[in-house]
Amino acid sequence: AAARAPETRDTDFKRQDCAEKGNGELIGTVGNLIHRVLSFIYTRMGGVIPEPGELDERDREMLNLRLEYARRLEELIEACEFRKGLRTILEFAQEGNAYMNEKAPWKNRERAGSTLYVLAQVVFSLAVISAPYLPFTAQRILDYMNIGKKVSELRWSDVAKEIPPGHRIKEPKPLFRKITSEEVRKKLEKLKKLRSGG
Repeated sequence: AAARAPETRDTDFKRQDCAEKGNGELIGTVGNLIHRVLSFIYTRMGGVIPEPGELDERDREMLNLRLEYARRLEELIEACEFRKGLRTILEFAQEGNAYMNEKAPWKNRERAGSTLYVLAQVVFSLAVISAPYLPFTAQRILDYMNIGKKVSELRWSDVAKEIPPGHRIKEPKPLFRKITSEEVRKKLEKLKKLRSGG
């Protein structure tokens, strides 16, 4: 994965570290946020993007962060700073997780509609900005959100697009499966055999 790309081609990495970093960053941050949000909407909101009430300052801040992170990521990609770009995606997902934990829609039912509306926009924008790095994952997000678009049809400006209240999503599944160090070891051994012609 891009986050584990070595700084130089001679840099080595440990199998355990590879598995732990991949799991922690992708599953714990991006995958966790998207599954939490879409599962909550599907099970608690009848699978429909809720009608928001009056958005408060924190809600508006979170929506504005979509545009800020997209702008930042675009600059990094243009500068070929790909690892920093992936880190930016992960940071945006962390912002989304922090917002969800802070708003706690499972407790604050009065504000739950607004919170989940905002989070639906965040999830969609994550699909847009992650597409250059994780096109298959981005496509799955689009499918779960019932967007009806191929990832190749996405435009950077779609980050600002609204997924409207009343839009129905599909039942989500976890985006990532945890891989164990043993699985990594077996795959590396298989690769070594292929390279050696064994």
